Amino acid sequence: MSAKNASNSANDANFDRTFHRFVTRPDIDAPVWTIRHYQDKSVLAPGYWFVAFYNGLNQASPGPAWIGPHIYDTNGELIWGGGSAFNHWNIFDFGVQDEGMERKLTLLSEHEDTAFILDKHYQVQKRVPLVTKGEKKPNIHSFQVSNDGKRALILNKPPLEIIQKVSEQIGLDIPCLVEYEGFRELDLETSDSRIIFEWNGRDWISLNESTYKSYDGKIESMCARGWDILHLNSIAKFPDGDYLLSARHTDALYKISHKDGHIVWRLGGVRSDFQMLGNFQSLPNGNKFICWAYSSRISEHTPDGQIAMQAVLSVDADSYRGFKYPWIGLPSRPPDLHTAAVRDKGNTLTIIHVSWNGASEVYEWHFKMLEDQGGVPIGIARRKSFETSFIHRDYAACVFAEAYNEEGHLLGQSEVFFTAPPTAAGQDLAEAEIIDQSDGRAKQIKCFAKSPERVVSEESSNSFPSSSTGILLANEAQLKNLVVNASIGTEIYSMDNVRATTLASSPSSTTKSFIAILLLASIAATVKLCLTLFRRRRSRPLRAIPASQRKDPEDGRLLKEQGLEPKKE
Repeated sequence: MSAKNASNSANDANFDRTFHRFVTRPDIDAPVWTIRHYQDKSVLAPGYWFVAFYNGLNQASPGPAWIGPHIYDTNGELIWGGGSAFNHWNIFDFGVQDEGMERKLTLLSEHEDTAFILDKHYQVQKRVPLVTKGEKKPNIHSFQVSNDGKRALILNKPPLEIIQKVSEQIGLDIPCLVEYEGFRELDLETSDSRIIFEWNGRDWISLNESTYKSYDGKIESMCARGWDILHLNSIAKFPDGDYLLSARHTDALYKISHKDGHIVWRLGGVRSDFQMLGNFQSLPNGNKFICWAYSSRISEHTPDGQIAMQAVLSVDADSYRGFKYPWIGLPSRPPDLHTAAVRDKGNTLTIIHVSWNGASEVYEWHFKMLEDQGGVPIGIARRKSFETSFIHRDYAACVFAEAYNEEGHLLGQSEVFFTAPPTAAGQDLAEAEIIDQSDGRAKQIKCFAKSPERVVSEESSNSFPSSSTGILLANEAQLKNLVVNASIGTEIYSMDNVRATTLASSPSSTTKSFIAILLLASIAATVKLCLTLFRRRRSRPLRAIPASQRKDPEDGRLLKEQGLEPKKE
């Protein structure tokens, strides 16, 4: 292996340890969590992690593929990667809020100066403006929905003001450029989100309450460049109608009257009415969930203060906030499917990958091949992570996947994917050797090319094939990544040192043209058949399959005989 190839392989390995990569969704690079549990998982509250990764403030251009909102399960497996939905601009305050009887996703986009409300199908239901005329940029710290989705609370950043008389507040008789932040309550039932209440700290909070210091510790420096005396972080509403406001640069919480805006009490800061306490999210079972912001570290604690779980990313990324909520995600778009066929000692294997970005309820995948009589089952695989892989020990031309929940109800179905025969690309994998791994949970297939000198080079094939026919024209690393952790039947396999060879001989141009015409005609006919059968399949109603009737099509045995029977219905 050349030094260049060795370096690329090392970089790929480091990337795989830092980010999840998916065959079906190459646009998603989901950061990998390193998780340590300090107690049994049973003490953890149910729910998913909602985090939004950002790559520095004042973003000038879209970030890398891992920037944006993400949903993970408690094992650190991705449920939804939403970065591409917002073009990988920074997203803040991503979480779940109740809107009447329905739960909605909410988030803030600094780039668009807008708060978004999404439904369980990940479709935008409402856009709420964060700035008004004269304001240059929004406060991206908090967006709270209240009154069953009829009202919203946002923080705002008015223009800087020059205050002439500040001697009574700070002891210096100098002009001072000050940034006074505030908040607004909006009416979401109006088309323009009308302002129904507005508050600003100018009339209620003195400059000498600010604990923020400039780089040189001089008040003159802060007054000269613009003194951010409050730096508001969050806003919420009390049952009595008053507001709870948090300010970082005064180290204080404030209860603000909803009648005239006066400060009812202060918690923390230089004028506190109470002894300072910590803050965290209370979970339904009494546990506490904390996001520590830096390195996106999150933790869960039992009611007695013991740590139950801690997770930290493998990439240096911050998440301003992290939450844990119950969530049911039902995407409106169908699952993503990819298939490819390879040869092994004269036998054909069909490698299948499937994922459904945002679906939280998928329990298992049913893979089917379209024939004249309809969908013929070819395998079942449990969903254990974002992307599920499966190897069918034969050639399957027209393949689709069905997603089922734990109760056996059909949730959704992918489009039909046509798998071109491996001979179309000239693959001929041989000398396969199956080796048991020490843990007994996986197996590995090592394949060596019959003609190593004819391996497709990185220079001639340097990108993943974009053809929807599934014909493999890939280098060794791409083929290796394609079948890593693929499932054959009920066993898990991975493939190492896979190589694709060219055709054994170089036919004449006439022969090449004749072969190409036959191949294209065959592909067109097969695709037409797939579409016809798929339309027939799509007309069938949704149904539930009793657990006792779910069979493994490879050998006809019941799943429960293989130890794979799901929970009783």
